[in-house]
Amino acid sequence: MRTTSLITLAATALVSSASARINGFTLPDTIYLDADVPITITTEGYIQSVQDVSIAFGIAPAAQADPKTLGTRLLSSKFLGPDNSNTYDNITHYVHIPSSLASGDAVVTAALTSLYGAFYGPVLTYFTKNVTVLTRP
Repeated sequence: MRTTSLITLAATALVSSASARINGFTLPDTIYLDADVPITITTEGYIQSVQDVSIAFGIAPAAQADPKTLGTRLLSSKFLGPDNSNTYDNITHYVHIPSSLASGDAVVTAALTSLYGAFYGPVLTYFTKNVTVLTRP
């Protein structure tokens, strides 16, 4: 009986110390001008504590896109903080695609600011997604 209690205690400690981090985002392959678009911020399990601070999204025509910038148009930013850090649940965020954006191939880029480990080392991570921007039919 005591062994069972120790095993349960150890398993509980292991589960409660589990960590997760943001590992990218998804959105539809085709997005429309002057529309709100859902972005799913995806997460995964990780070996150490990660405090995600914020994420910003931008867009640029494919010919002008640089994977280490947010592009020619800032779409949105989101504070993440403790409520959205170390969670295994994906996060839904909406961005508005401006009507003044050019139609055609584009790249949406996300810049994620996170703090890693016991000493909260800051890290900036970029994620990109190719999309087609269209006018509503």
